Amino acid sequence: MIKCEICGREFELNRSLSSHVITHKITIQEYYDKYFKTPEEGICLDELQKYTEYKIIRNPQIIGYFPDGLIEELKLDIEFDEKEHDYQYHIDSDIIRDQDFEHSGYQVFRIKEKDWFENKETVINEFKRIITNG
Repeated sequence: MIKCEICGREFELNRSLSSHVITHKITIQEYYDKYFKTPEEGICLDELQKYTEYKIIRNPQIIGYFPDGLIEELKLDIEFDEKEHDYQYHIDSDIIRDQDFEHSGYQVFRIKEKDWFENKETVINEFKRIITNG
């Protein structure tokens, strides 16, 4: 379950929350920026951008979701998973989300916050491998 940070209403899927947010007269991007986005996510994506000529688009709306980063030309969804993604409800939601992306022809690259801080070079090398080999 995911809770609306404005009114407290709970939803089973992020997509449902996305549809609900507009009832508060706030855009989905504004909601994301205010309640979900972390500085670490931006730092990570800024660093990864240095290793590719492709533009990493931040939080575009696609197939009902807002990926942290997207490289359209490679059909690559980049997700920066903060510690709350270790909770079961996020794990379940992420599995469904990843399946939706994969069924739409996208590859999902998940970066755990812990891995980013403890093994940044390993994460960067995996990113380089993915953008080179697909």
